Amino acid sequence: MKKKLVIFIIVLLLTGGLSAQTDLYLETIGAMGGTNLYLTFATIGLLADGYVGDVYDGDMTYAMVEEFIALGQVNREYLQELLVNGDLTLEDRIFVRDMISAFDDILAEADALNKFVLSGEYKYLSDYDTNRQSAWNKIARVLELEE
Repeated sequence: MKKKLVIFIIVLLLTGGLSAQTDLYLETIGAMGGTNLYLTFATIGLLADGYVGDVYDGDMTYAMVEEFIALGQVNREYLQELLVNGDLTLEDRIFVRDMISAFDDILAEADALNKFVLSGEYKYLSDYDTNRQSAWNKIARVLELEE
């Protein structure tokens, strides 16, 4: 039995079976992470539009944005852990760094929106817009969309 297991492991290693599985994991993380970036970005924008259009009041907008900030921070932390401790190629490291950077911009955008909701001060809208544009440029690059 041990001999069969050793032969199986050797064949698996020689044929790249583990590498193919690792590639699948990384591709899945990339696809889900990119989708998460896109949907988080879109949702923050929809919440901002809903607030300005009086669809959502300040309390509801603030609470919902805080939830997306918390979720984004968790995603960012996992990506950072993958970057530090994952066995990644240079190309994969760049991709993960780009995703982290996009999450940073989305989180800054969301924070600026909530500061505006709380204070009503228009100075936060400039921060919101700057981070929103930067986040979109990074998301478009990660997802290979036209900017």
